[in-house]
Amino acid sequence: MEIQVKPGENMCTSQVARGCTDFAINLYQAVLLESPNQNIFFSPVNIALSLGMTLAGSKNKTAEQIRSALGVSSLAEDEVHHGFRDFLLVLKKEEEGNLILELANRIFAQTGMNVLSSYSSALEIFYDSDLGTVDFQKDPSGSMNEINSWVERTTKGKISDLITKDLITPLTRMVLTSAIYFKGNWAREFAKGTTHKKLFYISEKEAVNVHMMYQEHSFRYGVSEELSCSALELPYRNGLVSMVILLPNAIEGLEALEKSLSNNAIKELIKNMVKGNVRVSLPKFHLEENISMKKQLSRIGMEDMFQHDKADLSGITGQQDLFVGEVVHKAFLDVSEEGTEAAAATGVILQKRCMLIREVVEFTANHPFVFLILENKYKSVLFMGALKKPPVSDIVQDDC
Repeated sequence: MEIQVKPGENMCTSQVARGCTDFAINLYQAVLLESPNQNIFFSPVNIALSLGMTLAGSKNKTAEQIRSALGVSSLAEDEVHHGFRDFLLVLKKEEEGNLILELANRIFAQTGMNVLSSYSSALEIFYDSDLGTVDFQKDPSGSMNEINSWVERTTKGKISDLITKDLITPLTRMVLTSAIYFKGNWAREFAKGTTHKKLFYISEKEAVNVHMMYQEHSFRYGVSEELSCSALELPYRNGLVSMVILLPNAIEGLEALEKSLSNNAIKELIKNMVKGNVRVSLPKFHLEENISMKKQLSRIGMEDMFQHDKADLSGITGQQDLFVGEVVHKAFLDVSEEGTEAAAATGVILQKRCMLIREVVEFTANHPFVFLILENKYKSVLFMGALKKPPVSDIVQDDC
């Protein structure tokens, strides 16, 4: 791929950001099929960046499938990479107030591997990624440790052991990694003194005690009769990022909501939410998820890159001798009174007219819900998940 960089070019950025949200929803549905009753948490942006780096070395049908899955089929490949580059510039914010959003990419290649200069240059220019060398063949354990140490440092120690021994084989030639770390304080924090033990209803017949946070303040809020849910936006302190919670009206209404998620629905949700006085009850919770993405990515159209006889990654070495063996993703989330800490390595309100809130609204998240952490310039999904059952460590064991 010939590299032509035009300083300040950003006309494709919004399309890449919008594509990332399409990708997020489709990947959520694919993950849901594999684990319908389990908590979900992952970083669509983190995975999309890894796939963007893979795209830079892909050709023909393999490249077409990646572009389609990323929602950027209408763009030429160089436009996709320009879009990712400018999107990264938006996301890579220095610490502002009490919000940190850091992204990092790195390629680990087999020592002596003949990587095309066009590929390594594309990674550096568009994805701010450098090329490290390790010896997968002679020192698989050392290679694994070096990759894991880089990921752990990048995510402030929250993501460890991303690569396991079984993933490094004598045939491993390259590992593409992408890591994201986020930490933000709420624009209005929950007072710790108001946190009390309350019931969280996993289903109509099962409930557990959790630490439920509480506050009453002015927030953006919306409802949807069509989806039978309500939505709440909780902004972080500097306004660059927000969490949006989609709460089904019914205790067991999450499944119907999940099936209805779409990019357009999320856009309409955000556009039609209005400010009003809301009494918020939200559980403290944390999630740690480790997901093998091979099956899910194949399910949404990226099949060829995982097949040794079909993958065309000739843009990396000039030879058609590489394929993707696995895509692993590990993510961490902690939601507390102060704010949210999240890391990862690699919804919907529809309204016909504006709703006015004249009275205090109750938003009690005491049953399964979907949540998104969005950057607010393009409304792209940084993190996405669902709390269906609080982890054991978040459950208050003593009786009410």
